[in-house]
Parts: sequence; structure tokens; C-alpha cells
Amino acid sequence: MAGVPNKVGTCVSEGGYPAGTLNWHSDGKPLIPDGKGVSVEEETRRHPKTGLFTLQSELTVIPAQGGAPHPTFSCSFSPGLPRRRALHTAPIQLTVWGSLEGQGLGTVALALGILGGLGIAALLIGAIMWRRQRHRREERKAPENQEEEEERAELNQSVEPEAAESSAGGP
Repeated sequence: MAGVPNKVGTCVSEGGYPAGTLNWHSDGKPLIPDGKGVSVEEETRRHPKTGLFTLQSELTVIPAQGGAPHPTFSCSFSPGLPRRRALHTAPIQLTVWGSLEGQGLGTVALALGILGGLGIAALLIGAIMWRRQRHRREERKAPENQEEEEERAELNQSVEPEAAESSAGGP
């Protein structure tokens, strides 16, 4: 976020001798801490038994409004020995959001999230109500079918005795 301190990362070198140095780079150029937009906290520890050094460097930046939208940072370790080349980390690319743009996008995202949640809730409620109505219709249909079946059974019973009487009276 532009205008807000952002921790970019921590660079560590363990078990070196001599201690060497850690340096930060922005878009491939050496980054010099100015205490305003760029700050680096460094710590050097020496192991009491082995005498080897551990270096740690933490980079924090405050991106400027209207600055580079995708700054790239990296760290390098210089061993401190003659004819030894520096080792470079893979670059870290950030996306800088403008303070007003970031808030606007956050508000839009929040509104869309709320609307999406309400839409899902409406669908669930609609599905529950539809199932209840369908269940009630089935309950209504069941007694009607039972009555129809009972009426048919009564009709069949009344037809059977007549058939029995007509066949009994025939010979």
C-alpha cells in the first residue's frame, strides 16, 4: 500500500567466515536505506564455539504514491573474501496499491462479497421453501389418492356381489 510501511522480506546468511555483508537491491540497483522510505534492520551473531557468523537483514519500504507499480527487490551476500563473487537471491516482485485505489477496490470487493452472500442465502431459502411446498403438495395428494382407492375398492366390492348374484341366479 502506497504511503504505508511494508516488510519486503528478511535475508539471512548462516555459518560464514568472515562475516561478509548483506545488501538489498531495488530493480537491480543497490538500495540505500534513507530512514524515510527505505529502512533496513541488521543483526550479526557469532557462534561462541565455531566462530561462524549469522547475518540477518530485514527490509521495510514505504512505496511512494505514483511510484513504480511493480518494484522488484533482491538481496545479495558478499563473502568479504578477495575474488569471491556475491551471491544473489531470487527477486521479490511487489504490487503497489495506491492508498485511494486500494480503499476503493476493498470497498468494491466487500460490497460484491456481501451481495454474493445475500444471493447465496436467497437461493438456499428459495430451495428450502420450494422443497417444503413440494412436500406439502405430496401430503395433500396422498390422502386424495387413498380416498380414490377406497372408493374404487367399494365400487369393486359392490360389483362383485352383483356378479355373484347374476351368475347364481342363471342356472
